[in-house]
Amino acid sequence: MGWEDPLMPRTINQFMWGYQHVFRTMVESGTSRALEAVGVAMDIRVVLVGFRAVDGPVHGVCVEPENGPLTQAHFASTLERASELLAEDPEQQIITRPQPVPDHRMQGVALKTRAEAVREAIAASGAFPAGEVYVSASSPMGGYEVHTCVVVDAQRIGALPAFEHAEEDRLYVGRSLVHEVIAECLRRADRALYLPEPGAGLNVLGAPTLDVVRAAATRFLDGCAMRTGGMPGDLLEVLEGIVSLEYERSAADGRIVVVGQSRALTVRSVLARAVSLRDSRAIRKLLEVSDEDVALLTDGSKVFGLGDIESRESDDSPAFEIIVPSHATFELRHDGVALMRVAYGRPALPRPLLDRIRFDDVVKRVLAVEDTTILWTIVEAAAGGGHGTIIVVSADAEGEAERLSGQATLLEPAELRADDVTRFSRIDGATLLDVEGRCHAVGVILDGEATGAGDPSRGSRFNSSLRYQASSRTAVVAVVVSDDGYVDLVPDLKPMVKRSDVQAAVEAFRDAATADPVEGERFARTHDSVKAISFYLDQAQCQEVNDLYEHEQDRRLEGGGIAIRESPLRPNPLMNDSYFLEE
Repeated sequence: MGWEDPLMPRTINQFMWGYQHVFRTMVESGTSRALEAVGVAMDIRVVLVGFRAVDGPVHGVCVEPENGPLTQAHFASTLERASELLAEDPEQQIITRPQPVPDHRMQGVALKTRAEAVREAIAASGAFPAGEVYVSASSPMGGYEVHTCVVVDAQRIGALPAFEHAEEDRLYVGRSLVHEVIAECLRRADRALYLPEPGAGLNVLGAPTLDVVRAAATRFLDGCAMRTGGMPGDLLEVLEGIVSLEYERSAADGRIVVVGQSRALTVRSVLARAVSLRDSRAIRKLLEVSDEDVALLTDGSKVFGLGDIESRESDDSPAFEIIVPSHATFELRHDGVALMRVAYGRPALPRPLLDRIRFDDVVKRVLAVEDTTILWTIVEAAAGGGHGTIIVVSADAEGEAERLSGQATLLEPAELRADDVTRFSRIDGATLLDVEGRCHAVGVILDGEATGAGDPSRGSRFNSSLRYQASSRTAVVAVVVSDDGYVDLVPDLKPMVKRSDVQAAVEAFRDAATADPVEGERFARTHDSVKAISFYLDQAQCQEVNDLYEHEQDRRLEGGGIAIRESPLRPNPLMNDSYFLEE
């Protein structure tokens, strides 16, 4: 007898197999972890839709969860729609010699069109009005063909850089790293359904999160090479082998352009003999001659010259830039847009340098500055300067400059030009500004008392800024620019929210916890929603949530189930009414 999930219903009406509920929740958590690993933390939903494939099963279609927003009726015409899509598919018109398209290929097309019909049905149902749906090809299980469906936030995923189509010349090449992460999780879910009792084990996706992400990154990079006319060749592994090597004790730094033969190029030099990208040491040596103006030119398998693309604007032949900023790190760009960053074997989305809206929000709340234009211009120049630095904006810059004069170079207050910002960033220490953007000192060595705050995984710039801001007697905002151009704000204030939204989340959990019977998944989701906003909870709200949670865990133990104990919620000492929006 397998392990029984305590949240699993005792009776399954739309039965496909005994662990379907566990399987679904584990695919959901695994996909969520993979997305979070690449930098996209968002709420997702997973739904299973099974169509009867053999005689015997009671239902023509089953939906898991059966008590969720989707019902069997939503898929009443899905198979009919799948037949229509199959008849319209271009693959039906392709003829190979001496016979029509092979059966195995048409079986794949049939699975793809049924998945598309499922996607259309979910989208038309209105069950997830703000969601975008991705559907697996399906696998047989318990007499059903089971599709795993992932629903994500449409607005969130739509804001990420991605290609418009996932196929080129009928070949799958992917749209983005995030789309490939979802696709990889769906592929693994389909494969898991071929195993005995899928869901009975602890790892449905069959691999650690990093392995899932790396598989997705490999497919995406190879797909980019295919877009240029090249062939897939484990480009992720090949590039990592190059950028992890040192040359004459110096770390990797340079550019590689993956380009098709028809792309317009400015070629400086043509190699008499092309060098395979797999020859890591030879390519690492050639990388030394590349810079902002000259890159290594490759078709995805071998380097054939030195030069650059004539224009970064799209044309009929895509080109991809591999930017190597430092050791064991590279960034994939297309038309100047960063698509993926790989650092020390970990693929992820490139972090945005700094969001203007976020910057304005923090500066206005901390320093009461209405017009942040000048300050933003200075921060932009610092972020693009190519050097790590700290910009400190103080409500009393004059007083701070005098106090720190023994560990700084004082200047007559004056506005900074962009080239001044870059120049001052070359020396150690912070640049001290007032709220109007005038510079009072450069090379400032920040002081500050040691506090419990800090991050040992971060560098000295970030932690010294954190200590300085925490112990400062005057209002101050520090902008920390790392060597690779990433930007952090200190303090990193929580966004302002509506008090009514916080109370609504608490009430939603109360309703879930006091329902009869308690629906396990609803209980868990509403509790997670409250935990996500726990910073804003007051003492009474924390106590109510804790009591309701503990009562439910006690009830499960009394009923012979398994209780999950968590640390109780407590009011955050930094929370105050300034975090609430006016209503």
